[in-house]
Amino acid sequence: MTVPIERVSRWAGGDILLLVVAIILSVIVAALFAFSAIVSIGTAREADARICASFELADLREGDCVSELPQYVPTDFTVVDCAQPHAAEFVFFVDQTEAVDSNLGDRALAALADAYCDTTFTYRINISADVDDLPNAAVNGYVGSRATFAGGTRFQCFLFNTTGEPLVGAYYLDDGV
Repeated sequence: MTVPIERVSRWAGGDILLLVVAIILSVIVAALFAFSAIVSIGTAREADARICASFELADLREGDCVSELPQYVPTDFTVVDCAQPHAAEFVFFVDQTEAVDSNLGDRALAALADAYCDTTFTYRINISADVDDLPNAAVNGYVGSRATFAGGTRFQCFLFNTTGEPLVGAYYLDDGV
């Protein structure tokens, strides 16, 4: 009489479970990578769409480079490619509606914006420790006017060269704060 030979599975139950977990983790990692790539592409396209467009002061984003930085706040700023020579770079904003007396005049608000931008927020700019790349750099603050500030306008801070020479490159450092 012949006895059938019992086939022994090459895969034990634990091995199959390990394989299933590895496949699931691989699919999750691939999905996260794809999502990250899609977000990066979308962000790059959005940034490219901002180049050569005009924006009001309140609509500028940190890291936007602008073609000119006039003495008084213009109605619009033209965003340009930071790799090309540009007048200034928008580096920070802070909402000070609650902390500042809204009865201050335009000059006092402008001086206060300059003080806030120059002393408090300079650390958000990516300049080397020896500042060889921008020896004449300064940060200038804008607030608009007393009327707009009383309505909740922010201090906007711009990096620029005090010599009037254009900046080349991006100096804003997004530290996630």
